[in-house]
Amino acid sequence: MIVFSWNVRGAVGKAFSRACKEYIRVHKPDIVALQETRCSGDNAKKVIKNLGFNNFILVEARGYSGGIWILWRNDNFNIKPIQLHSQYIHAIVEENNKAHWLLSIIYGSPREMERREAWKEIREFARSNTKPWLMVGDFNAIANINEKKGGAPADRRKCLEFANWISDCNLIDMEAKGSKFTWRGAVRDNRDRVFERLDRGPCNSDWRIQFPEAYVMCLTRTHSDHHPLLIKCNGDITVNRNRPYRFETFWMQHQDFSKMLQDSWEGCNGNYFQKVQDLKEKIEIWKKQVFGNIFHRKKRLLARIDGIQ
Repeated sequence: MIVFSWNVRGAVGKAFSRACKEYIRVHKPDIVALQETRCSGDNAKKVIKNLGFNNFILVEARGYSGGIWILWRNDNFNIKPIQLHSQYIHAIVEENNKAHWLLSIIYGSPREMERREAWKEIREFARSNTKPWLMVGDFNAIANINEKKGGAPADRRKCLEFANWISDCNLIDMEAKGSKFTWRGAVRDNRDRVFERLDRGPCNSDWRIQFPEAYVMCLTRTHSDHHPLLIKCNGDITVNRNRPYRFETFWMQHQDFSKMLQDSWEGCNGNYFQKVQDLKEKIEIWKKQVFGNIFHRKKRLLARIDGIQ
C-alpha cells in the first residue's frame, strides 16, 4: 500500500494535470490525497476523471480556498468516510484479508484560530480511537524551531503547542527521507526566502506495528510550492516483471525515424513475426542512440533539482 499526499495549490489546469499524472506514473500510489484543491462540484469530478480515478471522497473547496480529495482505483480495498470537515477527512481503509486502519487527511487552515478549533476536535476524536491510525497532509504548523529556515525566527510557544498536540493524539512523527523542508515561500521585498516543514505523516503505535517497514519520502517539488509526501506502508518491495513493448509516438517526430524504419524493415529476415521481433530490437538500438534512456535522464534531472531544493 502506497499513499501519496500533496498540497497542490489548485487542481485546475494543464500544469497540475501533467505534474500529478507524472507523480502517479512514477510512484504508482494506491491512494492519492490532495489538499487545497480550490475546486468543487462538477469541475472537481471532471478533474478526477481526467486523472483516471473512479473512487473518491471529497471535501468541497470554499470559494477559492481549501478542498480535500481522497482518490483510489483499486477494487481490492475500500475507503469509507467517517467524518468530513473543511480541514480534515477521517476514513477507514478496508484491505482484503488485512486489519482495517484509520486514515486522516489534513489541511490545516492558515488561520490560527480555525486551525486550533480543528486540532481540538481531532484531539477529542483521538481519545476514542482504537484503530491503527495514519495521519498525513499539510498541517500549516511546525513542531520544532529547526523546521523553519529564513524570515523571522520560529515561535517557540507555537512549536511546542503543535508538538504537544501530536503527542496528545498518541501519534509519533515518522521522519521523512528527502528534503528537510516541505514548503517554500515566495521572495518578497528582497527578504530571505522562507522554508518550513508544514507537511508530515505521523501515526500511532498500532499502525506502526501493523506496518513496521513503513517510511515517508519527501518527493521533488514541481507545480506547487509544497513537496508531495509518499508513504510506503510496506517499505520497498522489488518486483521483477516482463514489461510489454511500448511504442512512443514522439519517435515519429524525429527527422530520421521514417528512413530508419524503412531501412530496418527491409533489412529484416524470416517470416512476418520474426521480422517484427527483429524490427523491435533495431528500434530499441536506434532509440538509445538518438534519445538515450529518456526516463533515466528525467530521473537524474529530478534528482539534481531535489538536491538544489
